[in-house]
Amino acid sequence: MILKKHLLFISYLILIVILMFQLFFSKKSVFSLFNNFQLIYSETFDRDKKLDEKNKKLDDYQNFKNNKEFRELIVKEKLFLKKNDDRVLLYEIID
Repeated sequence: MILKKHLLFISYLILIVILMFQLFFSKKSVFSLFNNFQLIYSETFDRDKKLDEKNKKLDDYQNFKNNKEFRELIVKEKLFLKKNDDRVLLYEIID
């Protein structure tokens, strides 16, 4: 009876040691899991940032298409002369 208890205890102990070893030192360890969480967070942040930029550009495009005052502001901004000898083609917006 005592031998049986000792065998069970030793087998459980060996099993726990093997599982801990696998958990900390294998290729799919806890440390790589935490590194992957950081990588996922950074990729998600970058993706959200790109999505926000895309939505802003799309909104600007929709405003440009639909709003005459917005078009005039954008055209004036793009035609701003950087130097005195720059040449600019002038044109009228016909609606």
